[in-house]
Order: sequence, then structure tokens, then C-alpha cells
Amino acid sequence: MAGNKPLSIFLDTNAVIGWLGREADSGVSAISGILNEIHAKKLAAVLSQFTKLEILECKHDETMFRAWRSLQARPNVEVIGVTKRVIDTAYEIRNFYQKIRENNPAAKKPPQQPDCILIATAIVAGVDHFVSYDNGGRDPRHLSPLDLNGLIADQWLLSVVRPEALNLSGLDV
Repeated sequence: MAGNKPLSIFLDTNAVIGWLGREADSGVSAISGILNEIHAKKLAAVLSQFTKLEILECKHDETMFRAWRSLQARPNVEVIGVTKRVIDTAYEIRNFYQKIRENNPAAKKPPQQPDCILIATAIVAGVDHFVSYDNGGRDPRHLSPLDLNGLIADQWLLSVVRPEALNLSGLDV
């Protein structure tokens, strides 16, 4: 891969939690594979500082904390803060889908604020893929990250995929 930058991904909070086995899902082995590729420096990853808050969620879980600390310490993992640019982008995303909902009450509600922040972080970081398990299972009335795969808010192109849909076989070693 001389001179080429590695494929970059954004890890949604639920992907990190799934990796730690806190969510029962057949894709946990897929997340393990992705994390192995990050460890081998074949993938670059972006996380949001907001993810730390979501992972720890007012509960002190030493396993979660160690996993977070280990992951974010890798040289090919960037942790991006919730900056003005991220907030402004999240605001645009939420408002775009809120207007759709106002014009069509049968449409799903806009993505929830944490999802908007994470999606906006991925957009600002310019990643190739947003990796998520979130298909609206917690609240199917809201658009989920996986619902937004493609052109987001009619202005940002972002691939949003489940971990098992991320094709790692094409990575150049």
C-alpha cells in the first residue's frame, strides 16, 4: 500500500459495545475481525469522544474502560471531540429530517441526537464507512444510522454498514 492511505472507518458506539459481548449479535465476530485489522494497521479508525460517555454510561465497568483506553490509544485510531463543526453538522442533519417529518407525519422521526452527533463526526472526519449495528431496534420510530446509508441530508455521502457487511478481503497486506 505504498503511499496509499488505509481504508478508514468510524466505529459506532454499539459496535464497540458489541465487540465486548455486551450485545448478543452474530456480527460480534465481524467486529473482532475489524478490530484485528485495526490492530494490524490495515484499517484506520475514528471514534467520537462522545462514545466514551456512551460506553461508560454512568456505570463504572472496568472491562469497558480498559477496552476504550486500549482502542483509543492505537496510533491508527483517532478520537474526535464534539467540536462546533460536528455540532453544526449534527444540527443540519437533524433539522433536515425534522422538516421531512413535518411535511409527512407518517415519515420516521429524525435520528436521535446521539446518532446525529456520531454521524456528523464521521462526516467531518471524512471516513470511508460508518460501522454500526444500529437499525433502530431501540426506537424504530426514529431513523437509525443504517437507515441513512447513502446521501445524508441531501449533501453528505456516507456508507453506513453493519460490521459483517464491511468487505475486509480486499485489504492490501
